[in-house]
Amino acid sequence: RQQGLLKEKIVFWYLKKCEAEKIMRLDTQYTLFFTILIICITVGYSHVLQLKQCRNFDAEFSKITYGQRLLGDIFKTLDSISLRRCLTKCLYYMGCLSVNYMRTNQICEILGNSLQRNSSAALSSNETWNHFETNYDRKTIGISCFKSNPCPADKRCVDNCDGLTTCVSITVESLRGHLTTITASTESPSWGSASKAFDGSETSQWHTQGGASQKHWIKAEFQSRVFVDYIVFVNRFEQFIDMRNNNMDLFTSISVGGAQDRYIWFANTGDLEGKKRRMFSCMRYADAFYAEQPQGLSNTVNIMEVWIYGAQV
Repeated sequence: RQQGLLKEKIVFWYLKKCEAEKIMRLDTQYTLFFTILIICITVGYSHVLQLKQCRNFDAEFSKITYGQRLLGDIFKTLDSISLRRCLTKCLYYMGCLSVNYMRTNQICEILGNSLQRNSSAALSSNETWNHFETNYDRKTIGISCFKSNPCPADKRCVDNCDGLTTCVSITVESLRGHLTTITASTESPSWGSASKAFDGSETSQWHTQGGASQKHWIKAEFQSRVFVDYIVFVNRFEQFIDMRNNNMDLFTSISVGGAQDRYIWFANTGDLEGKKRRMFSCMRYADAFYAEQPQGLSNTVNIMEVWIYGAQV
């Protein structure tokens, strides 16, 4: 009988041991499952990338729009490429603000536009596409400068690629002397050519002709690439005329491979009625400055001056 009780105890102990091990295995499996799930959720909501090359900084693609494709301003289209490689490619393009990615066909579109920088950017509903946006400022200046900028206003923060920063002295100057070709949609020989908008004189102006049936635009090219800190837009300050330059979109232009220009929006003049001057921060590299007023807003545009300030690269 004692032997029978001993056998029962051994069997009971063995069953309890097996049950405990089973629970432990289940706990381990559940822990592993939820760990993987958390990682997947984190990766799904934020793609953080970093290039090994010095001065090619990291970017966090945390602003994701599923089932949407941002239209226009495509730098480059890449085929048969993974999502991670697509996002990494964006780091190589100075003006890249976002990407569109089609998972089914592995198509990547590198974009010079974003919803953050341009609220009027158009999205198209398409369940095969997803749209990814990065923090442009962090991408441009580097993660160390982005986290903590120790530099005063007259110096620019430079990321040294080793977690340290350096404050580099900069001299912001007028870039008027670096301008070359100036073109426009139209100009009035009697009232003012396009070059008058950049001649430094507030007594002359660029005056369009042709009416509101067309889009008014002006472009000023630089001799070489520059860094534009800010611009001052000088309006024609006369009653019933000061609203003619309302809602002009301002862009920098980057030449891609010397064959094609990519325009990157940075500001809109807004309502200028009753305003003589407005200053707009740019903080972009540029090969040219470009401004346009959409068709139908004004019969005539009268820009007194566009003062561009920055430094040669």
